[in-house]
Amino acid sequence: MYSLLALVPKNLLSRLVGKLVRSQAPKWMHQLVIRWFIRRYGIDVSEMKSPPESFRTLGDFFVRELQDGARPIGQGVVSPVDGTLRDVQNVDKEKLLQVKGLSYAISDLLGDRKLAEMFEGGTALNLYLSPKDYHRVHTPLDGHLKRASYLPGTLWPVNDWAYEHVPGLFAKNERLIVLFSTEQGNYALIFVGALNVGRITTSFDTWETNQSRQGEVREYSNLKLFKGQELGTFHLGSSVLLLFEPSFDIRCELTPQSSVTVGMPLSAIEK
Repeated sequence: MYSLLALVPKNLLSRLVGKLVRSQAPKWMHQLVIRWFIRRYGIDVSEMKSPPESFRTLGDFFVRELQDGARPIGQGVVSPVDGTLRDVQNVDKEKLLQVKGLSYAISDLLGDRKLAEMFEGGTALNLYLSPKDYHRVHTPLDGHLKRASYLPGTLWPVNDWAYEHVPGLFAKNERLIVLFSTEQGNYALIFVGALNVGRITTSFDTWETNQSRQGEVREYSNLKLFKGQELGTFHLGSSVLLLFEPSFDIRCELTPQSSVTVGMPLSAIEK
């Protein structure tokens, strides 16, 4: 399957799917799919800001907002997404373990060896968003946004099969890396694109991925974002990686495959 999927033009396919779910087909057609999707995945419509019948397209439904207060923000480092915690691990010799037998270099993930050295000895968390999840990403801590960089790449799926079989999965797929400074140190939040994720967009700037094969870096100053503030959106499901410098004492008691929601505490912070 790996060999066959390697031949598929995954970025083009993802753009086509993105256009399809945003197409101007009659609203009733999109509504049929939306209602099926709600039943299939058991989505809680009571927490949505707008009722299902208000969405013009399936794409609009995928990036639905939640009602104010639907995701209380806890103490310490909190989850930036609704999804599944795949793993928590220490950064050892610039390597991260994907699964047994598969690992990848942080310098490849970040596209920057100097930046990778910052996180040596720190902590990494891997969070997976399935298609049924709320797709907006929020900040896990107060901090000043220092830099964002776009690394173009392919768009392999990031489901369990791909996670277990595609070497260096997260260093292959396109990424948007957002670097923050805080009182405790620096951390990076990495949006990882995936098959059928036609776009990643941001709330703090005009970033829009899967539109160009050119990488880009943007620097920011005096841009403070508060914990729980919206940071960006996946236009379908994907993954978020969090990297923390060793100055953070990340003590996550959740086990792998735990369900998380935006604002749920992942760790207390101790200096």
